[in-house]
Amino acid sequence: MTLLGTSRQRRIEELAGFVLLLAALFLLFCLASYHAFDPSWNTVTESQSPRNLTGLWGAYTADLLLQTLGLSAFWLPAFMMAVAWKWVRHTEIPSPWRRAMGGILFLGVSCVAFGLIPSWNPVASPLPAGGLIGSLLAGFLTVALIGLVRRVGRIKEDTAIGIIYTGVFALGGLFASLWSRYVHIDLLHFV
Repeated sequence: MTLLGTSRQRRIEELAGFVLLLAALFLLFCLASYHAFDPSWNTVTESQSPRNLTGLWGAYTADLLLQTLGLSAFWLPAFMMAVAWKWVRHTEIPSPWRRAMGGILFLGVSCVAFGLIPSWNPVASPLPAGGLIGSLLAGFLTVALIGLVRRVGRIKEDTAIGIIYTGVFALGGLFASLWSRYVHIDLLHFV
């Protein structure tokens, strides 16, 4: 069986698809039932019984994924279910490695998009929506844009910083106003 394509061993492919589907459901239940006060990598609690539906393993898995990927972690079960469905149905995935790289890039872009929303922590109070990856990629993107504006526009670096930070702030304000029912920011006192 090839990793992302079809094979001649149809039953093994069906079994692998079924196992991948179960793993995707486990991951979805881990993420959906995340609780900030469950025992995890950096949270110590007195209770040893987590509130996560999948137990201690699920609490640790959800904590790790939500801290690194933020809300974009919910795309992982969707990707896994899509591949599992292809394996169970014995349908070929056209250009599988391109699609895998596209999925990774989509995951990164969604981390950055969630990371650009200011002060939005929908999962738990200390976790940002974009996760660690989103915060890092948003920072790298900001620095790269400052360098690009400075070189192309032939302006001083402090002016480029002002332009980019104003643009990122405006983009964050746009995101906050689009999702104002989910973001708890007083938009009248935002600016």
